[in-house]
Amino acid sequence: MPSKGWSIRPHKTPVIASRYDIEECGNMSPPQFPECLVTITATLDIDAIKELNYPVTMRGVKSNVEKINIVLTSETVQKDQTTTNYPATQISESNDDQQKVILTISDLVDVLEVLKDGSFQNFEWFDLGLYLGLTYFTLQTIEADYLRDAKRCLLECLAKWLTGDTKATWNKLAVAVDKMGETSVADISETILINNNKLILLSPLPVRQRYL
Repeated sequence: MPSKGWSIRPHKTPVIASRYDIEECGNMSPPQFPECLVTITATLDIDAIKELNYPVTMRGVKSNVEKINIVLTSETVQKDQTTTNYPATQISESNDDQQKVILTISDLVDVLEVLKDGSFQNFEWFDLGLYLGLTYFTLQTIEADYLRDAKRCLLECLAKWLTGDTKATWNKLAVAVDKMGETSVADISETILINNNKLILLSPLPVRQRYL
């Protein structure tokens, strides 16, 4: 399957949902529908294909449909040369402005990476969820669904936050982690996502820059 210019990374392999999960989802209140997360990133060049056709096999489903297709299209946008190759000291957007950017589910991987870089411990996910505003019962459901899998529980916790909080920001994440006493607010809030898969680290000290 042609995929030049696209990166496909399933969070679980193979990409399937068990029959048990499907049958049980209706017994939960609210329903917890099974899901399979797939991160798809476009790094488009002149030779990159314009349309990604990604088939997902359906298993254990009584239907004539054996596969569904995820189809994504793209338009090549010319890069703004003024935003590349800047020294860290020339970043015009302030740290405060970056902290106020609204986060969505598309930022899930970036949030996980920021927590990882800040040495956040996966087993603290339940407390983090409470400080982020998730209900105790929602967190209990996650814990029951992914028992003894702290890494997956953290992922599901953050996914719930990013999909349910319309005012999710880097600053809110930093404050929540700081209140836990797990990682200082500076360790998290100084890590800001910018363009071209780069992380810029801002602090009161001379700015340092790291590329992924």
